[in-house]
Amino acid sequence: MIRFRNLAFGLLLPLVAVLVFAVLLTFSLIRMLEVENAMRVGAEKNMLWVFHQSEVAARRLTETAALVGLGEADTEELSLQFDILKSRVAILNDGPQRRFVEEIGYDDELDRIAAALEAMTPVVADFSPGEGARLRDALKPAAGFFGRAANKAMIAEWNDLGGRLETYRAQLRQIILFLIGIMAAGGILAATLIGALRQTHQRNLMLRQSRDFSALLISSSGEGILAVDRDGRCTLWNDAMAGLIGKSAEQATGRPLAELAGFFGIAPLQVGVARALEGESSELVQHPLFHQEATEPRYVDLRFFPMRNDGEVIGAILFLHDATDRHAAQKREAQDRDRLEELVAERTRDLDDALQRERSAADLYRNFAAMVSHQFRTPLAVADSALQRLIRRGPRAEPDEVVERANRARNAIAGLTRLVESTLDVARLDAGQLGARRVRCALADIVRTVCTRQRDADPARTIRILEPP
Repeated sequence: MIRFRNLAFGLLLPLVAVLVFAVLLTFSLIRMLEVENAMRVGAEKNMLWVFHQSEVAARRLTETAALVGLGEADTEELSLQFDILKSRVAILNDGPQRRFVEEIGYDDELDRIAAALEAMTPVVADFSPGEGARLRDALKPAAGFFGRAANKAMIAEWNDLGGRLETYRAQLRQIILFLIGIMAAGGILAATLIGALRQTHQRNLMLRQSRDFSALLISSSGEGILAVDRDGRCTLWNDAMAGLIGKSAEQATGRPLAELAGFFGIAPLQVGVARALEGESSELVQHPLFHQEATEPRYVDLRFFPMRNDGEVIGAILFLHDATDRHAAQKREAQDRDRLEELVAERTRDLDDALQRERSAADLYRNFAAMVSHQFRTPLAVADSALQRLIRRGPRAEPDEVVERANRARNAIAGLTRLVESTLDVARLDAGQLGARRVRCALADIVRTVCTRQRDADPARTIRILEPP
């Protein structure tokens, strides 16, 4: 709001000063023209000379009439002087001279003098020396009339001159005031012009500084920056763009983008530039940029923005950011993620296998415990049964029976001892304290041992062994 007021004041003050300057100058010119017109001396304003000449003509006519009566002049000279006086009177009776005579109030006397001259015209035409007195008597009022009229004319002219001088003085005062106003308006205009020039100089300096700073920012920016006009021709090309594309600013400025590199001819870039020229912003992420001498492409992020001036789109500006490292990092991250997923899957499989082994081991241990319980109870039951029979038989037992029962008990105890040793070997084998080794075994002996144990445990059931021939 304050800026708007300052702008309005800065515009209104010079306009008012110009208006005042024009008005005062116009009034000054009008007053000067009025003074110039008033200073012109018209024919009606020189009446003193006319009255004086008329008086001189009247006196000369009277003098000539006297000389004719004395015989010192002829009638032709008298007629000439009479005609001169009549012409003077005729001038006084014509136009502005007549109006002046009427203004000073001598029009009636002038009419009488004119009538007297008309009456004396035949006398002058046929003049005789005896008529000189009559002519002098007729002309006697004329000289006095012209003298009084001359005095009256002089007074009137002086009064008129004084009035005009007063008018001139007042008009000159007005003109001086107008000139002072014009000088003041000119001073205001000059001050405004000087202020405007200073502001213009400061704004130009700020504009140049802003332009230089913008150029420095653009040139030192790590992003590639280019601008195009409405015709698609390059108008801005910074050093980062030259490094990305391989074209200098001199080679790029003023040329269409498609001629600079094939990268700018692809459809997504053309669509982005077209949308920016229509006033829409857009973006392309990690777009490949190929170089002729490079085997691997570079990846860039592109952003398209419209350039506006007073709301009108005058071009488009493009920002290119080198995203090759980010693309490589994302690629490595994807590879690491895939590798991690594979490792997790592998570890999951290992855990599943371990869980399955653990479940199998638990089942094995449960079965083993049941088997061990059975295997422990069976020899003990055999030994207990043999000893109980010996106890029951007592002294009635035969020596052979005692030996047989004792051997059976011993075999059961020996089998229990082997079972305990095998169990301890299995524990040591699981703990890694004992290594496994392969040895030859006679399957017939193992089968006979099993059958013997079964027969001792359950004599009612017999097992027959069929050995191969």
